[in-house]
Amino acid sequence: MTNAIPIRIADAVASQLNTAAAASEFTLNDWTARRSYPDWDDKFSDLSEHDLSIDVVFVPRVTPTLDDHASLEYPIEIHIAARQRLRPADRDADTGRYRNDAVDPLVTLLHEIHDYFAGRRGSDPLADATDATWQESDIKVAVDYKKLRAGLFYGWLSLRFDVQKDLP
Repeated sequence: MTNAIPIRIADAVASQLNTAAAASEFTLNDWTARRSYPDWDDKFSDLSEHDLSIDVVFVPRVTPTLDDHASLEYPIEIHIAARQRLRPADRDADTGRYRNDAVDPLVTLLHEIHDYFAGRRGSDPLADATDATWQESDIKVAVDYKKLRAGLFYGWLSLRFDVQKDLP
């Protein structure tokens, strides 16, 4: 059985991220992206302290349109979330606030991931016959300040792909 197009796109995005991280293309590279569903709890209890999680999640609302008499066009949206439980040592001893050097690399990573996909506009992220092209990306939340005050880093970006699929 072949997975649905949104699942295949999310898997391909996670694979591309892992290949780029293994090649040290980002400031932070000690992580593995995984396709998942956003079922984590608000305290990120699935993460050990200071583990960085990169979750690749497809957005379930997909409305294909007839592109021509023989194919459908799917707009596929993928969200990439960066999550980390910060350490007490990441706080400034005098002010109690998180130090910039603890948070800046995480914000930078989101921007680098954005730029990584922006540089591949028009490319096909799938290793099969589906024609998927990157259209746009947007950093939705560079850092969630409410979560940061709770000792958690959370930021995410959105990618949009257009996919052409031949009708049977």
